[in-house]
Amino acid sequence: MTTSAISTFRPKIGGLYALLLAVPLLAMLAALGLGVYAKGAGAMVIVPPALAVVLVLAWLALSGLVLGTRYQLRADELRVRFAIFWNVAIPYGAIMRVDIVDSVQASAALSRRRIRIAWSDPSVPWERRCEVSPRDEPRFLALLQHRVPPLAWKLPTDDAPR
Repeated sequence: MTTSAISTFRPKIGGLYALLLAVPLLAMLAALGLGVYAKGAGAMVIVPPALAVVLVLAWLALSGLVLGTRYQLRADELRVRFAIFWNVAIPYGAIMRVDIVDSVQASAALSRRRIRIAWSDPSVPWERRCEVSPRDEPRFLALLQHRVPPLAWKLPTDDAPR
């Protein structure tokens, strides 16, 4: 296996995030349906167009988080991109810890089950961390394990829930 190829992973989308994506879309469809029903019944249209615009923009913003999030294992670094908000390169040699966590904290992960990566950065005096949730977690971990020092791994045993 060569480590010079770039492996790109898309995020796994958990139930909470799927719900966040569905709510504006369903609300928009319901609002438009109510407006059509009201107009057909001879009533005035009760759904302002601004509401539909706001709901569409909310849905586009949330779906942009999904479409713009990816994790890349490159030759010498892990690159984490979270839409337009965050793009970080983590050198493999700087990674101090890799472990599995269950969290809903804001991060580049779109699922509760996450891989937390901690690394040292000479530009700051503290440990930097990010969380990722690749769709193909076993393959991501296997490829990452070939690149990261073994002392950094703090993964649960095989009988842990996935």
